[in-house]
Amino acid sequence: FDDAIKANRIVQFDRLVRTIHLLNHARSFTEHELLFLNVHPRLLTSVNDHGRTFEQVLHYYSVPTSQVMIEIQESAVKDDARLEEAVKNYRSLGYQIAIDNFGAGHGSLNKLFHPRPSHNRLSSIEGLGWFNRVLNLRPDFVKLDSAVLHQAEKDPQALLVLHRLIDLFHGIGARVVAQNIETEAQLKLVRAAGADLFQGHHLGQPSSAQPVDGESLDGEPLAA
Repeated sequence: FDDAIKANRIVQFDRLVRTIHLLNHARSFTEHELLFLNVHPRLLTSVNDHGRTFEQVLHYYSVPTSQVMIEIQESAVKDDARLEEAVKNYRSLGYQIAIDNFGAGHGSLNKLFHPRPSHNRLSSIEGLGWFNRVLNLRPDFVKLDSAVLHQAEKDPQALLVLHRLIDLFHGIGARVVAQNIETEAQLKLVRAAGADLFQGHHLGQPSSAQPVDGESLDGEPLAA
């Protein structure tokens, strides 16, 4: 990705990576399966008609946009207007939206877990405009950064706030994904807090995609 940025080809490279990921799954899509795809932050600010080109690739492989979850790391996009435009464009084409690594890259994360006693609402905490920004985007999924989990593990106050956070996200219709689960204790913690989906090496190790029903993908035409 760094080389693609230097060569001013990040848009094309980002689309190519997503297409390759799609090819690993296109033969085995079930009716209700979701494909989570990260979009590089540079792409969000480099194009105007977000998702249109990739929509053509999806149609070629008969994958509806409604089964594709576009993952956005909102902390890496400083322009509110461009971020809102990107989300609006993706949604207009039927894609779903996930906020990736919620809590990463924000120096005020500590305020989230240790609010002043006078504040009894998370959304009123001073200096947490980024938190309201996430709520305003109305994502379909929020993926919690590992820093949120680690805070909740060691601090009862942070654990209480984690429960409230998940309740807030459920209140706007978002499902919560707990990432980087490494132990059974962590899994029990986030399950009790109300998280909906779980990722991490405790649940399964990454593995290479395998051909479906013994078929090979050799000779399959590529689209990019």
